[in-house]
Amino acid sequence: MGTMIYSKQPLSDNVLVMLSGVKIGKSNVILLLQKELMSVIGSGNILHFHHKSFEDYLLSTLFQQESPELSTVQDRGHHECQLAMLCLKTLVSPKLHFNMCSLDSLVIKNTDIQPDIKSAIPPLILYSS
Repeated sequence: MGTMIYSKQPLSDNVLVMLSGVKIGKSNVILLLQKELMSVIGSGNILHFHHKSFEDYLLSTLFQQESPELSTVQDRGHHECQLAMLCLKTLVSPKLHFNMCSLDSLVIKNTDIQPDIKSAIPPLILYSS
């Protein structure tokens, strides 16, 4: 949940699973979060909070007092470090390579290539870049 807050944009469940500390075993952490918090977390594979007030509550001192065992949600440094490591791993991986969009060397000025670019670049590469 902390990573969802500090990423500042919705990330897919596939991206969050790549973070260290998120273990998928007999119980899928992402599915558990979606099930238990379905009133505040959107369904689908892009995880985001429906209500900004829930994010504010998670970062409040009230939440820290009521649920001290979950107060690591508020550890900004930890979550930002996880996101930085994820980005660095992505940027040095084979997922990022020259001419990812397979564009011709001569691109006509009036051609709209934006949709092709969006579909050719995975969301994790866009986020990391």
